[in-house]
Amino acid sequence: SPQGLLALERAGELTREEIKALVNSGLPPSQYGYVLLEWVGLHGMNGLEAGTLRGGPGFEENLLRNICSLRAEYFSIGDITSGRMPLAYVQLVQVLVDSLVVLAPFALYPDLGSMSIPLTGLLTLFYKGVLELSK
Repeated sequence: SPQGLLALERAGELTREEIKALVNSGLPPSQYGYVLLEWVGLHGMNGLEAGTLRGGPGFEENLLRNICSLRAEYFSIGDITSGRMPLAYVQLVQVLVDSLVVLAPFALYPDLGSMSIPLTGLLTLFYKGVLELSK
């Protein structure tokens, strides 16, 4: 957001030119983080070439691997927040599954007799699995 960019400028984390470049990129503010990660990678590579950053064998590979890991984690934030079910739905499924599991032996016994005991266990296993998937 514009307020966030100004706060980063006041904290000395971004310059006025960098803010202008972000705003003029044409990307929505939600995508600025990807541009900043790209800049981190470019500055890291430029620092290695100029000798500002020094490291042993594999330093460049580790740097790029960690930037890619950070990018992957940034991508997964949206998945975490959008994949949740509303709490009321989960509670409704919980009540329905519990009711079915408790009443199944009584409903099956008149028709199946002693066979209802293992079948109730199978129903419980199946429907508790469905319940776990709903959470």
